[in-house]
Amino acid sequence: NLITTLNINTNDMAKYIEKKIVEIGMEILSGNIDTKPFDFEGKTGCDYCQFSSVCKFDKKMGYSFNKLIKQSDEEIWQKINESVRGGEE
Repeated sequence: NLITTLNINTNDMAKYIEKKIVEIGMEILSGNIDTKPFDFEGKTGCDYCQFSSVCKFDKKMGYSFNKLIKQSDEEIWQKINESVRGGEE
């Protein structure tokens, strides 16, 4: 079981998700509604989007992708831990 192997605290996961929802909500409420789909290893959010006709995302117009980098499970969980508990173990 990956959760046991990586010593993952599911409460930390829930706290992280809640924190991200609040952060994104505050961004939206402050007026930040930028169109910035992900780009990961040559695949983008636009590849799966059904709303391109209303979104109008176009790199030629100065828009850019949110570049995602490949990370190990351990790196991801370390970042979640640092975000939720300030890196405390």
